[in-house]
Amino acid sequence: MLPARSVAVATIEMESPVFAAAFAGAQAAVVALIVRGLHRIGSRALTDRTLVAIAIAAFAASAAGLVFAVPLLAGAVAYPLARRGYAEGEGLVIADIEIGRVPPSESIPDDVAAWTPEVAAQMQTGWATSGAAGRAVYVKTTRPRRNG
Repeated sequence: MLPARSVAVATIEMESPVFAAAFAGAQAAVVALIVRGLHRIGSRALTDRTLVAIAIAAFAASAAGLVFAVPLLAGAVAYPLARRGYAEGEGLVIADIEIGRVPPSESIPDDVAAWTPEVAAQMQTGWATSGAAGRAVYVKTTRPRRNG
C-alpha cells in the first residue's frame, strides 16, 4: 500500500505549476547541452563541404528509417570517391585472379629447420627484440600460473 500512496503523492505534486516550470527548464537545458555537444563534435569532424553533405544525407536516411549500417557504409564509400582528384583517374581497378595454388616466390632451402625470407637488418633486430620481450613477459606472467 505504501508504493501506491507515494505514486499518488508524486502525481499530485507533478501537476503543480512550480514543478512543471522546473521540468520545462531542465528539459531546455538538456536540449541545449545536446545541441552544444553536436556542434563541438561536428565542428571537429566535419572539416569540408563533402563531409557536411554526407552527414546531412546520412541524417536524412536515418530519419527515413534506414538501418544505421546503410548510411554508414554509403558514406564510407562516397567520401573517397567524392574527394578523388582528376589526376588520380577514374579509380577503376581491374585484375586477373586465378584461383588455385600459388607457387612460392623464393625456393625454401632444404638444409635449415626454420626458414624466413631475407629482410633488412633493422627488421631482423626488431623481430628478435620483440620476440625476446614477449618471451620474458610470458615467462614472468603466464608460465607460473600455468605450471602452478
